Amino acid sequence: MTGELQRFPPLGRVLVSGGTHGNELGGVCVVKHKSSECLQRPSFTTQTVISNPRATERGVRQIDTDLNRCFSAEILGQCESVDSPYEVQRALELNRTFGPRGSEHAVDFICDLHNTSANTQSCLIAGLPTDFLSLQAARYLQSVSKQPCHILVMKRNAPAFTLMTIGKHFLTIEMGPQSPGVIRADIYNKTLTHLQNLLDWIELFNTGTEFQAAEVECFEVHEKIDYPRDSEGHITACIHSELQVWVNLAPLFLY
Repeated sequence: MTGELQRFPPLGRVLVSGGTHGNELGGVCVVKHKSSECLQRPSFTTQTVISNPRATERGVRQIDTDLNRCFSAEILGQCESVDSPYEVQRALELNRTFGPRGSEHAVDFICDLHNTSANTQSCLIAGLPTDFLSLQAARYLQSVSKQPCHILVMKRNAPAFTLMTIGKHFLTIEMGPQSPGVIRADIYNKTLTHLQNLLDWIELFNTGTEFQAAEVECFEVHEKIDYPRDSEGHITACIHSELQVWVNLAPLFLY
């Protein structure tokens, strides 16, 4: 994050979403059980939403398809139909309510709350590396975190397809390890702390704090690696024990 000074307008509308995957209960519990006053700050309004209410009610990841893959330009350009998969209908509704994506009416900032069974600890997923506002927010969360906190950015020119991308700026807080369908108090508390710190940062930004350019370590997804398999397609290895925590250059598989 270097170069000329960039200015952004204040962020007046912030959306906190949970339950994009219905069995990731950290975000669900934050949205359902924290009072709205806890999430408000003087300079902006915070809204909350359970992104996939049917999946959340049933305690499953999805009903028909992955909601967090339903926000592509192709899908958002469809006409609404009762015959469409539930998550496609819900994506169109969310985009209509909190977007439309790319318009001046879209919410200013979206924070989408997720969990993973992987031991990522705190992982912040930002948008493109050119969204300096979101990267400054992620850098702030990283700087005040008492635990390891890694930042993942999308590749340049990657097509948008996730819920958070209907906002002008966005950040996903992905916390692990937490198994699907359960809630861990420590993971919940860390999620809430990150969210509160993010809202505090937005308040600082809105009230005139100038954030200096700085270097920040980010990660990109370069490829997906499948498990080793035998000739019949059966998995022949498990994740190596040294990768149960975040260790650079640790062995990947244990045979």
